[in-house]
Amino acid sequence: MIIFLFGSDTFRANKKIKQLKDKFVKKFDPNSDAISVLDGEKTDIDTLNSFFYSQSLFTSRRMVILNNFFCNKNETVFKLALELLKKTETEKDDDNIIIWQEEAIGKHPTKAKKELWAFLKKTKFAEELKELSEPQINNWIKEEFKKRGIAVSMSTASLLNSMFDSDMWAIDNEIDKLIHFKKGQVKTSKENIEISTNDVNVLTTGSFNEKIFALTDAIGVRNKKLTLKLFTEQLNVGTASEQILSMILWQFKNLLRVRQALDIGTNPGQIASQLKIHPFVAQKNINQVRGYNLEFLKRVVNHLVLIQRKARQGEDTVNSLSLLMLKIL
Repeated sequence: MIIFLFGSDTFRANKKIKQLKDKFVKKFDPNSDAISVLDGEKTDIDTLNSFFYSQSLFTSRRMVILNNFFCNKNETVFKLALELLKKTETEKDDDNIIIWQEEAIGKHPTKAKKELWAFLKKTKFAEELKELSEPQINNWIKEEFKKRGIAVSMSTASLLNSMFDSDMWAIDNEIDKLIHFKKGQVKTSKENIEISTNDVNVLTTGSFNEKIFALTDAIGVRNKKLTLKLFTEQLNVGTASEQILSMILWQFKNLLRVRQALDIGTNPGQIASQLKIHPFVAQKNINQVRGYNLEFLKRVVNHLVLIQRKARQGEDTVNSLSLLMLKIL
């Protein structure tokens, strides 16, 4: 079975892959011995052959997950991959599951890449995952809370979305945090649980965000000692490095947008409405952005995006963030 997930929405792609893995583990492979995850960018011909043809010692079924295969610089692997996939399809091999996840085919694709991409797009389980619009993300937030027995209004969902600039990775982490906190306040299992706009304002823009503002402030004034101290403190209290990365990226994206708006003469009082961000967040950013210039913000955002992309491929977020801070301070 070939499953092809492609498009810019890496969050939903990863969620879907996790669901497929969990289902496979539960049904066929309790110890996860038959699941292999390959870095497509570094996969060579021998590796392709071995994973397509070898069988697990522990189960008759196998799951192979390839990420970013179309970033591979070896042209031969695309031709071989197409041959192997065609053979798999001809043999109607449904015991083994091959999952391909790709953001895009890339710029100036070669003939071999185009042929492989076209084949994958025509497979039965090909699905394009485009980034959701703002209203779609608001609906998704409501549904995520609903799945876990929590009620939220559309205005609350919209507020949470605006605070994270539609970053579904960060929003998903925040949903977990809000639910954990709210359920801790419930006295009986029969009590209806609802997260209000006030809950989001207090919890999401509370102590953690204040630390993030302090951290980005320290980066902005090139205070190396304070930056590393605040970063280490967040790690020591148990904050996931991926969450710190998401929050820093979210914050610097907002700062970049505010800096651009102010540089073209936008009235500070119109920033929140024009950029569609919460007034509280807008005012914080206006105060903070005075210490930044546009080129510095662009450079930081580009570095953070690169770190996030590599982190989602399994690279160490802590080391990458630490190196970035040392580099820009």
